[in-house]
Amino acid sequence: MSQESKAYDELNYRNLGDSIFIKLKEEIIDGILKPGQRLQQVELSRKYGVSRAPVRDALRKLEDEGLVTLNRKDLEVTSIDLDELHELFQIREVLEDLAAYKALPLISDENLMALEDLEKKMEKASRKGDLLSWWKFNHSFHYDSYKPCNSPHLLKMINRLWSITRQFRSIRSRLPGYMKCSEKNHRSQLAAIAARDSKLYRSLIKEHLNEHLASIEEVASTF
Repeated sequence: MSQESKAYDELNYRNLGDSIFIKLKEEIIDGILKPGQRLQQVELSRKYGVSRAPVRDALRKLEDEGLVTLNRKDLEVTSIDLDELHELFQIREVLEDLAAYKALPLISDENLMALEDLEKKMEKASRKGDLLSWWKFNHSFHYDSYKPCNSPHLLKMINRLWSITRQFRSIRSRLPGYMKCSEKNHRSQLAAIAARDSKLYRSLIKEHLNEHLASIEEVASTF
């Protein structure tokens, strides 16, 4: 095989792997693939009609994000109990507080306008009951508010924790009025950012995370 042909094949594997990674990630987050469910390369290769190479690449990325875990010889969707979830949220609180502390002095008026636009898009999605769009805008809102901190490693750690804990978004979405309730906190965060009030902004993030965790516990207790 020529070097050009080999490079082309590797590129195809990478593109296919990215596509399968995104698909599997969505199915894990949406609860289609359940915690503890085994993910076998042979079965996934048949399902997507591809060789095992791109599937292996996708599973490796899912493992890097903490969404799948090696259990003996098999990879399976990561299972998290409430005690582990508490620990993850404690870590999130520390990391997101640091990101907010570092980002707030660097948030420009242009950044603020972009966050205001995302908040309006969340409200619009909420009125339509469009949970998928709401989650997309919600993720962008929080990530973009932290991004000015200019700490790529910090942002990467936060994103990884988001990926793991987002498995529970389908649980939270069962609560009536969850999106509308969350909007109030987002509006308050925007006001704190506009006022450059670091203490208030960080306390609102902590409040948001606590409400987030409490809503998961509320629904999980009914299982």
